[in-house]
Amino acid sequence: MVFDLETSKISELKTLFDKNIKENDIAKLMIARYYYAIDNHLPDDVVSQSLDFDKATLEHIIPQTPNLATNWITDFDKTFREAYTYKLGNMTLLTQKMNSAAKNYDFARKKDIYGKTKLNMTTEIAALSVINPDFITKRHERIVACIINDLGL
Repeated sequence: MVFDLETSKISELKTLFDKNIKENDIAKLMIARYYYAIDNHLPDDVVSQSLDFDKATLEHIIPQTPNLATNWITDFDKTFREAYTYKLGNMTLLTQKMNSAAKNYDFARKKDIYGKTKLNMTTEIAALSVINPDFITKRHERIVACIINDLGL
């Protein structure tokens, strides 16, 4: 049996990304890495965007402790919330002020706040009419694939 080191590295990295990342600083670094990966692939334009990492805070789209009267409870079952709350697909970046305003509110209220940022990865969420488990799952897969691709693995 031939051992493919590159395949092994990619598999190990995917396994790492599929685990819950409960340390906010690590998750923030990974989401920032995703931002830089997608930013590097944008066409050259007269307008550019940069990320002020020191001002960025980690936002959990599905809150870590969702209020019972929100769509997070009705639209996302407990098993899904436990599996995805601490995964990259459920995370984005906001300023501290915006993050504090988003709190544990339902999606309709959070998306209004997300729409006030200039960060594309967050405004894409604000553009949704509804959010569901499929979106979070696919977003997670897209973020992981983008980071792995950007690392050249």
